[in-house]
Amino acid sequence: MNNYNFNNKKILFFGIGFYDYDEHIKQKLEELGAQVTYMSQYPNLSKTEYIKKKIIKDYEIKILTNYYEKIINNLDSGYDYVFVIKGEFIPLWFMKELKDKLKKTTFILYQWDSIKRLNNYFELSNYFDRILTFDRLDALRYNITFRPLFFKDLYLNKNITSSIKKYDIYFSGYLHSDRYSLIQKIYNYNLNLHLYIRKLEFIKLQVLNIIKFKKIFDSRLVSYSSINDEKNKNNMISSIAVLDIHHPDQSGLTIRTIESIATGNKVITTNKDIVNYEFYNKSNIFIVDRGNMIIDKDFFNIPMIKYENINYYSLDSWVKDIFEL
Repeated sequence: MNNYNFNNKKILFFGIGFYDYDEHIKQKLEELGAQVTYMSQYPNLSKTEYIKKKIIKDYEIKILTNYYEKIINNLDSGYDYVFVIKGEFIPLWFMKELKDKLKKTTFILYQWDSIKRLNNYFELSNYFDRILTFDRLDALRYNITFRPLFFKDLYLNKNITSSIKKYDIYFSGYLHSDRYSLIQKIYNYNLNLHLYIRKLEFIKLQVLNIIKFKKIFDSRLVSYSSINDEKNKNNMISSIAVLDIHHPDQSGLTIRTIESIATGNKVITTNKDIVNYEFYNKSNIFIVDRGNMIIDKDFFNIPMIKYENINYYSLDSWVKDIFEL
């Protein structure tokens, strides 16, 4: 039996709607005894609203104002915690009213993004009692608590040595920044690829490339649907290494990197800051230069060294650290 629990503490959780991670966090909080009210930070939009947002100036502000007015007008007052991830769409007027309404509540902010990519961080941070970040460098720059991301429970691979490897490298991720061009440079390796983007966004990118006389993307390298956790895990454990191409404006480790520790994969990453993590070793982790995507093929033959302290990166440990249980 778990000795640490919330004893029916009430949590108001504002998530980011990133795949199903919010749902897993909510479930873990409830497993630990919390009563959780979940709110997405961004409302679900109809097709009409989505189009209006794209073509009408300040229409998004109107959408968010209406959304948060409804929340504040219908909100109970008996919460022990307000937990926010990122908070980039939460209006400051709402945070002020929320803070006034929940005077005895502990407000916690977790930054699942680098602060330089967030326009409202410094104003928003004034409303929180505890702030954490997934970005080690941001923690040093802004004197806030550093807490890396987590893996979902199902990614913990307890039979690492029995896994049959079909591929050298596995990559799964959203098509953003320079990912497409970098993957093209390693496509001659034994690669299992899942480069995901919504079809309408992909068409938009293709049109923009044609207008700007750029090389268009090869649609054969792109998928229009995401894959579930079970398939993603199976793809990982059937590969020697997982490729991580982090966003160039971020320095925190991606969740794919953390999942790779749980599945027992080697990691090939563009993120040079990984050398500052306690699990780093050259046998398991290869840092590749964005400007020169050459991977030493001997890396695939070097025996793995078992990762230590895996439990620290579990969702259970992450939640306990966030709420200081």
